[in-house]
Amino acid sequence: MKNNSTFFIGLNDLIHKYTGLRSDKKVFNSFLQITLDLRLAANLGRIEIASQFGNTALGALWQPITLGVTLFGIGVIFGSLFNMDVKNYLPYLTFGMVTWTFIVSALTEASRIFLASISQNLSYHHYILLPVQVISRNIFMFTLNLPTVAIVLITCEVEMTLWGLVFTVFGMMNLFILVFASSLIFSLIGSRYRDFPNVVQNCLQILFFVTPIMWQINGVKYSEILSLNPLYLIIEFVRAPLLSPENITFFQTVVNTSLCLLFLLLCSFFWCLFSWRIPFHAK
Repeated sequence: MKNNSTFFIGLNDLIHKYTGLRSDKKVFNSFLQITLDLRLAANLGRIEIASQFGNTALGALWQPITLGVTLFGIGVIFGSLFNMDVKNYLPYLTFGMVTWTFIVSALTEASRIFLASISQNLSYHHYILLPVQVISRNIFMFTLNLPTVAIVLITCEVEMTLWGLVFTVFGMMNLFILVFASSLIFSLIGSRYRDFPNVVQNCLQILFFVTPIMWQINGVKYSEILSLNPLYLIIEFVRAPLLSPENITFFQTVVNTSLCLLFLLLCSFFWCLFSWRIPFHAK
């Protein structure tokens, strides 16, 4: 333990010498404590959901209703107009839209979370509570969409296997960690550059058209290049185990797991170095 402490102190001094930045031990401790406290994250998300749907007639049911209307409009109507097999296309579209909506909502909200005035009652050691609350709320929204996904799978008579279901759950966990780590980095950048949320929103809008969500990659021109899209790999890691388990490769598993670990290391590193500067940027 002492050797590890000496290593981190030496690394901190080295970073400070060449960059002028220094990580805060309290920030690192609060980062670990809050990110590992799943009960706290769940309560933060529940409070956000209650405040968002508290005064509505149907409450949180509006989330799956909105998704159902979108899927009916795109999947059933477009599928019929363009002579597509709705039973094959609708589950593919459903998984893609649910996953994409979660990614876009979490990243755009996180990129502007610190643009508003920081509460005077919240010390900079606990600023991580705000991104955690954003991710927790979006995970709740994602979960609310799962019954709609199940209805689509049953209606379209998709043959599900236990192994495919386990891999899908693993893909969802991988997705949550990746989006959480990315959201922390985006929140730091957004606190420094006020134009960053607009950049994120426009870039994601462009990426939507080049990512196989509404269209399938098979038979598309430049499919080999498009298949290297990281967003496609992340979404397909959630979608493919149930719909087309034969498409899950060792390469996809390694890439997704590696991205997950890499982004976790990067977000913890950047958060400990830069989070104390948020009050100065967010003024």
